[in-house]
Amino acid sequence: MASEPKRKMPTGYRRTSMIVRDYLSARGSSYPILVVPGDSPPAMIGRSYGWETRTGIIIRHPTAYAKRGWSSMIYRHSTLRIEVGSEWLSVRGLTMED
Repeated sequence: MASEPKRKMPTGYRRTSMIVRDYLSARGSSYPILVVPGDSPPAMIGRSYGWETRTGIIIRHPTAYAKRGWSSMIYRHSTLRIEVGSEWLSVRGLTMED
């Protein structure tokens, strides 16, 4: 039997992205990764998407409150992102460069 070729470990940005997302158990997510000054470990920052009233109260079931032609609901987009310290990356020999 012919052996299958081994997959090469990604380098640069892809490798760093994989390691950071694995650290957070967020593999497969598409949240942007922001490098901040300091040695902070990777953390999810921000709010998820959803609906809320104009006064800021979260609406869990938006279809129950919607009326045709009128609604006080506002869609709130996601601001989730992954922040990681630049020193945390450099100590591990990682870079966000390709």
